[in-house]
Amino acid sequence: MDKSGKLVSSVFIIMFFTVGSKVLGFLRDVLIAARFGSGMETDAYFVALSAAGILSAFLMQAIETTMIPVLSEVEEEEGKAKKIVHTNHILNLVLLVATGLLLFGWVFAPWIARIMAVGFAGEQLQLAVTLTRFAMPVVLFSGVSAVFLGLLQSEHRFFETAAIQLPFNFVYIFFLLFLAGTFGIRGLAVAGVLATASQVVLQRIGLRKVHYRYRPRFTLQDPYVKKTLSLVPPVLLTTAISNLNTIVDRSMASSLAAGSLSALNFANKLNTLVHSVFIVALATVLFPILAQEARKTDKAGFKQVTVRGINVILLITLPATAGLIAFCTPIVRLAFERGAFDAAATLITAESLAFYSIGLTGLSLKIYLDKAFFSLQDTRTPMVFGMVLVSLKILLSFVFIATLQHKGLALATSLSLLATAFLLLYRMRVSLGTMGYEKVLYGGLKAGVAAFLMAVGSRFLHTVLLRVLGTGRLAEAGSLLVSVGAGVVLYLLLLYLLRVEELGLAVQMLRRRLGR
Repeated sequence: MDKSGKLVSSVFIIMFFTVGSKVLGFLRDVLIAARFGSGMETDAYFVALSAAGILSAFLMQAIETTMIPVLSEVEEEEGKAKKIVHTNHILNLVLLVATGLLLFGWVFAPWIARIMAVGFAGEQLQLAVTLTRFAMPVVLFSGVSAVFLGLLQSEHRFFETAAIQLPFNFVYIFFLLFLAGTFGIRGLAVAGVLATASQVVLQRIGLRKVHYRYRPRFTLQDPYVKKTLSLVPPVLLTTAISNLNTIVDRSMASSLAAGSLSALNFANKLNTLVHSVFIVALATVLFPILAQEARKTDKAGFKQVTVRGINVILLITLPATAGLIAFCTPIVRLAFERGAFDAAATLITAESLAFYSIGLTGLSLKIYLDKAFFSLQDTRTPMVFGMVLVSLKILLSFVFIATLQHKGLALATSLSLLATAFLLLYRMRVSLGTMGYEKVLYGGLKAGVAAFLMAVGSRFLHTVLLRVLGTGRLAEAGSLLVSVGAGVVLYLLLLYLLRVEELGLAVQMLRRRLGR
């Protein structure tokens, strides 16, 4: 199989399993919403989940960002055996750091909860503290999983990367279906720990195939460990800045009406669905390729891969944004409105979704461009622009929250992401010279026009179908499915008529793939 065929194959493998994982994740969120609703308990739960996630992110971002470029260098210069040795050194270091973070989170849970939820008091605050402590072992298992993912991705093994969320969601769903009534919201926090641990079990399949064996070895004298550690501080600062963003977001949302924090959480998950399925698949496959191209003196290949990725991101996220804005209310109603999740919760979640979707392109571009800089072993640039992102987000949050409430927080997130993405694009051009952004702009304008026409046409069709079929749940689901499907067909037809280059390349590669 040629290189482009392998690339397409890897992307489709990741997309296939990611779609399956997202379907299960959606079912998990539906069950959480139906079982616990959008109120005091779920607000406390999401604060605890964020607290454990923040500490986990310090490890995971540092590992995932620095390991692949360094492992590529180790294998090229000293072979695969040395790469396994380096992986063990990093893993043992991570185990020590993760244990320290776990203990820190357990001891300081009361202070963490107060910082992240300034609007909580009494029983709700105490519940948040308890759930935070229950969730802390997630830090340990997340760190181990991140090391194994770094090794597997450096070997271009994407099955385990793509399928890792399957056992995670199965554990959650089993708990919600059979045990939630007995163990309640506290059991849900424990289920999250077990779900994270299940990911490591799946990774063992791939680790055996790359002949990995654990050894309790650790030394700071390994030059590659030193190089990895030298790249870590800017990444940690970037992660800290991002986590500050989360803390401020959660803290400000906790001061709004009850359920606002949960509504923002559910809306954000729906908004990032497209990003998680398509953009993460693309970035995961391209990151090792970018790392290889970045080691070459001639950066033409690196520029080409980077720009091609940007174009694909625009082709995917622009219609997704238009569709989410057009169908925010029916999507949320069909997704969550059942059980304890009522019409009022649907309204504030749909409003949040519409404003979050504005920044979907910015989010996708930022994460992809961060990886492009990381592949150049430049961890400082993402750190600097991460600071810009958070500063702008906090400023805009204070500007919008008084008048727009929960919608203001979502809008502040979107505008700050878009601004940061544009700044990263500019910085990439300053660093590497001409990037060919003219093609990006031209293709983006075509995609934008097609996305707008798609949204108008599909929304009109949806209105007609509702008048014909009625407003029952089954009728709404059928109307939405048909309208979205017709919108996708219309969008692809418009891209074809507008002669968008990436669509033609995708069709050619798919034909070659099917021809085999």
